[in-house]
Amino acid sequence: MIRRLCVIGATLAALSSMLWHARAATTQPAEQSQHLHADSRSNYVHRISIYDEAGTVIRAADAKGRPYSPQKTCGKCHEYDVISRGWHFNAAAGKAPGRPGEPWILTDPTTRTQIPVSYRSWPGAMRPGDVGLSDWEFLLNFARHLPGGGVGEPSDTPKDRRRIVGKLEIDCLICHTADGSYDASERARQMALQNFRWAPTVAAGLGLIHGTPAAKLLPDDWDPKLADDPDADQKPAPAIKYNKARFDPEDHVVFSVSRRIPPERCYFCHTIMPGSVVARGRWHGDQDVHLQAGLTCVDCHRHGMDHAITRNYEKEAVERGDPTLASLTCRGCHLGVEGAAAPPVALGGRLGAPKPAHLGLPSIHLEKLSCTACHSGPWPGAEPELVHTALAHALGATSYTRNVNSPPGIVQPLFLRVDGRITPHKAVWPNYWGYLADNRVLPILPEEVRKRAGAALPPVREGVAEGSAPLPQERVAKVLSALAADKSRKGEPVYVSGGRIHRLTPDGVLSAADHPAAAPYTWALAHDVRPASQSLGARGCSDCHDTDAPVYFATVTPPGPADPARSVKKAMHEMRGEGGTIPRLFAMSFIFRPMLKVISFGAAAIVLAVLALYGLRGMGELMAASRRTGPAATLETAPRDFGRLNAAIYALLIACSAVLALTGLGTMFALASPMTGLVLMLHCTAAGGMAGMLALLALGLADRSRPNAAGQSGNLPALSCWAFWAMLVTGIVVVLSAVLPMTPIPTQEQQHLLYETHRFTSIAFVAAMVLHILGLIRRR
Repeated sequence: MIRRLCVIGATLAALSSMLWHARAATTQPAEQSQHLHADSRSNYVHRISIYDEAGTVIRAADAKGRPYSPQKTCGKCHEYDVISRGWHFNAAAGKAPGRPGEPWILTDPTTRTQIPVSYRSWPGAMRPGDVGLSDWEFLLNFARHLPGGGVGEPSDTPKDRRRIVGKLEIDCLICHTADGSYDASERARQMALQNFRWAPTVAAGLGLIHGTPAAKLLPDDWDPKLADDPDADQKPAPAIKYNKARFDPEDHVVFSVSRRIPPERCYFCHTIMPGSVVARGRWHGDQDVHLQAGLTCVDCHRHGMDHAITRNYEKEAVERGDPTLASLTCRGCHLGVEGAAAPPVALGGRLGAPKPAHLGLPSIHLEKLSCTACHSGPWPGAEPELVHTALAHALGATSYTRNVNSPPGIVQPLFLRVDGRITPHKAVWPNYWGYLADNRVLPILPEEVRKRAGAALPPVREGVAEGSAPLPQERVAKVLSALAADKSRKGEPVYVSGGRIHRLTPDGVLSAADHPAAAPYTWALAHDVRPASQSLGARGCSDCHDTDAPVYFATVTPPGPADPARSVKKAMHEMRGEGGTIPRLFAMSFIFRPMLKVISFGAAAIVLAVLALYGLRGMGELMAASRRTGPAATLETAPRDFGRLNAAIYALLIACSAVLALTGLGTMFALASPMTGLVLMLHCTAAGGMAGMLALLALGLADRSRPNAAGQSGNLPALSCWAFWAMLVTGIVVVLSAVLPMTPIPTQEQQHLLYETHRFTSIAFVAAMVLHILGLIRRR
């Protein structure tokens, strides 16, 4: 019995020990998965060990010359998997695409190819696979400005050369280096050499490559597994010779990193150089006004560890389900977010942002225009200007040949509508060869075009002017004929250029036609922001409302390799799908706008004078009546005849008021407000007539409509008499509440108050006029 109890006790003890160790084994990884965090606004000093791809510590005297791995090094404390889902890395992950942004542009000078491509589902941009680009070929073209991750870091072992050159890991130091020591231009050069796994080490200044200088030189059958085998019969891989001065005695490396990334780090991928600045020199251009004020890019474009950086367009808060993001838009930061629950979000003014008064700007503009329409990009001219971007023109990477006409041809600003608001955009017109089948154009990669075209397309070196010049028609015809000879491809060969597709007729004649495949790819621009003194409208309404104002009447022509003689040319309003007649008439109406103000303020002064005069006379009569002991005196009436002149004035007043009621109140009650276009012009024209006629009627009928102390009226019925004075009072409010917003006096809040006042007093004015007319009818 005792022995049995001992066995049971020993068994329980063993089971308890096993359970305890099992629990410890399961909890230990969880504890190890917790990442270190300092939680301070001060920069954490990164004096750390660096690790290679296998997770082995690298020492200064490392003889193997293994490159350091950002994933294994930074991932010791930071959640690499979470970071990899951020905006800069997740294009190929099928995430929500958000508002269309800048695409990658596949460019080839010889074939005049420029095709906007993106892994995101942006309308107008082709997916790399649809163009014929594999993930590897995409990297060969654009790794120079890719921060890593995505298609550069596949989860499985790819069958292409990525298995040789290594993964393009997310290189944290591209952005987070605070001391300017990271050489992004050198990294771009290493990408061209296919040194994917070695580039972070070289760009960070940790060491240099010795031995084989480029992975590009390794053959396709090179085996990475034999890289460390000295007896292997293959070319040695590139090796790193580390800079020992970067290591301390314990083989730690100090990295100067910061969460508040300097703008210069962002600029490597996000530089924008207007063509005029490229041609004349950088010193002719100005930086974004926010940077000049001391802000940085990341003050507005924020994110957490997920690196889901905010893009700060109007609908982003709704798309991401976070209402507070609205306070990071231009409008939310400077004006506040109407209806927001949190006071800081509702009030605006983040980071000391000034609240613009917009004096003299009718508030309708804030509903019909984005903030960037007036404040961002270059000052618009008769034509949109060429612009270089870092992603499209490899800015930041060194070049001997880059010039203002270097492809691809991108222009700005194009004023297009987004969610009902006019917003400035950049645009690039696709230019490529392809096959038209089932009304869809399938592009051909430049390499295949060059092969098929042969002598019809002589090689063009990068930077040579010919590479951005249009192809002669006879050369286009020859290339199309050469492509037609390839019977293995389905469809008809076409050349997409200048907003049209070009094809050969059965007679061998080159013809052009519109096609959706030739439409420009456009994306909204936000920077550089100009100061308020250089915003559209600073010189007055004519900045936008003139007969040659660029917002409506600039001429848009596809730039670059498109033939201007065969390209689509459109006015800016046509790019928005709008007609030009009403904008031109509206612009011409501004010639009479000062006259409208003079008439309105003059009429208001007359009516106010009449009201003041007869108001004082009425008060005098009341005071005299209070002292009188006998019966009230009979009022000396004016002639009973209404008068032909007064009748004509009254008829014109009724006509103008009817037009105002139909266009203004009719629009309001039809829920189609605010008024625009022809309706607005008709309303403004009638407004001047109404103001003038009201003033003349005040002079002509005031004496006839004057009651005495006994309540007697002149020669008009009492109803008409009192309705007349109500017309004058409400009419003058209607006139002033309409014309004051056209002056630099009321603020935006006061304008809204004036508009509401205008609406309700307009109803009161119409009611008073109806009563006045009824009284006149009863007299008859």
